[in-house]
Amino acid sequence: MAGKQITRATGTNWIGWALAVALLTTVAARPAAPAEDVKPKPAAKPPEPKANVVAGVATDERGNVIAGGTVHVFIAGVAFQSGQRNEFTTEAGEDGRFEFEVPPGQWKVTAQVAREYNGRQYQVDLAPVDGKGPFVAQNSRAGIVRNFVWRLTGLRAGREKGLSNSYYGVAVLLEDAQAFGPPASRIPAKYAGGKVVLRFAPKGPLLDGTKIDPFEREFPTARFANPDTSNTHTLVDVPIGDYAVSARIVTAEGKDRPLKLTNTAEGGKDAAERVDVTFTQPSLGERVRDGRMVLSE
Repeated sequence: MAGKQITRATGTNWIGWALAVALLTTVAARPAAPAEDVKPKPAAKPPEPKANVVAGVATDERGNVIAGGTVHVFIAGVAFQSGQRNEFTTEAGEDGRFEFEVPPGQWKVTAQVAREYNGRQYQVDLAPVDGKGPFVAQNSRAGIVRNFVWRLTGLRAGREKGLSNSYYGVAVLLEDAQAFGPPASRIPAKYAGGKVVLRFAPKGPLLDGTKIDPFEREFPTARFANPDTSNTHTLVDVPIGDYAVSARIVTAEGKDRPLKLTNTAEGGKDAAERVDVTFTQPSLGERVRDGRMVLSE
């Protein structure tokens, strides 16, 4: 089943227009259901190329239809005959496929999934299976087939490793509570050769409905001694979900020392051994907000 056409616009800024359409259509997105209530449904096979048709299939990482959300596909480019910029949007159908006829031209194709999660609205990018970046245009004369997959983690196509916005996951900025205190009181000095370990315990299914076990992320205490990053460290590519987070120091001798956390991204002021962390999206035209936490003893 091909996706349905939503609207068409010409001669406008395609990014702003696409976001405006997404804001209007996301309200009608199918509500998310708990992962245990959703029976996986294999997606249709990718379509064959057809002249002047943009088509594809959007799936989760297991090759199933994306459950509990609406997939928006955005097409933008220039028609050969008129030289006119055009923008289109369509939705994937119930089998994950979409198909949209376009004038002969050069077209960029991107996709996002809109989903409600724990009472909050999200709209996030899907990953192109071909690994090409979002601004790569293709000639439609022989047909364009571009398939997408929903990934909660991984490096985005054409992005630089290590940057907080280069991944499908979100980032968490961590700060030593004594970063600007006496040098001897700072974590790198007190625990030279050690490492900081954060434990993320999911409070339920992640944004895409999958369930995972608690996981840990770690980094050397020396990362807090880098003046170029204001004595902070950023964990990148954390899958979007709601978590209970705790932290500890593992000393150079292998001994564990608990740390306290203050969740400053959500207005927290009191340090605790465990804090609840959510990642919100202020508006559907913005990135999901990074986490921010202060570590103290």
